[in-house]
Amino acid sequence: MEFAASAAKHGISRDDVLHAIRNAVVAVEGEFDGEVIMAKTRTESDVEAWLDEIDTRSLTVSDGAPLRAIGQALSAIEAAEAQLEQAVGAAKAAGLSWGAIAMVLNTSKQAAHRKFGPKPAKERGD
Repeated sequence: MEFAASAAKHGISRDDVLHAIRNAVVAVEGEFDGEVIMAKTRTESDVEAWLDEIDTRSLTVSDGAPLRAIGQALSAIEAAEAQLEQAVGAAKAAGLSWGAIAMVLNTSKQAAHRKFGPKPAKERGD
């Protein structure tokens, strides 16, 4: 992906800009009438336009690494949850009981079934 000079002129690191583009969120702290500024973006052109509008004289840009770490941790949780759902589905398809699955999950078989079992039509949106 190309890193436009207009993004660099604001003092925001290349990694932070690329992370924002990939994750469709830009978070930069600044103060405007005593409020923290937080901008959400959807496309690369939105990021470029937003960066061009920043008045760097009144903006304090903090290190984006902690926010990036939160985003990475959230992605890891979402991936692990999807992997867990697939594993439970495979266990059920292999004929294992909810009791056996619940034992591995350290929960009751009712809780395991409620979380990973078939959803009623109302919850599925049918």
